[in-house]
Amino acid sequence: MRALRCRFDPGPRPVRLGDMTDVALFRGGQLLSTSMLTGDLTTPLSWRCGLGHAFTGSPRLVLIGGHWCPVCVRDTAGYERQAQTNQFLAQLYITHTRPEPLPTPRPESAEPSHHTDDLPRARR
Repeated sequence: MRALRCRFDPGPRPVRLGDMTDVALFRGGQLLSTSMLTGDLTTPLSWRCGLGHAFTGSPRLVLIGGHWCPVCVRDTAGYERQAQTNQFLAQLYITHTRPEPLPTPRPESAEPSHHTDDLPRARR
C-alpha cells in the first residue's frame, strides 16, 4: 500500500508559518492565520478549503492526523470534485477509485499460450 504524503517534511527544523501555507496550497486551500509560534503544533490555525469553507485546526491535526475541511469530508459524493484541487485527497481518491486498466483480452481465435508473459501481473 502506498503511503499518503502531505509533501511536507520539515526535517530537523521546527515547523513555521510558511510551511503551513505550503500545506494549505497542497490541499487546494489557503492558510488564513497570519502568525504562528514557530514549532507550535497544537495551537489551532485558521484555514480555508478550495471550496471556500473556513475552519480551524492545529498543525498536528492537519499534518499528522490528515484532517482538512470538516464540511467537505462529509460530502463523500463530492470527493472526485474535491480531488481535482486537493492533491492530498487525490492521492487517496484516485488510487482507490480508478484501478489500473485490465490487460487487453486476447482474441478467442488465438491459440492458448503456455508462457507466463501472457498472464496478468499481480498488483503491488
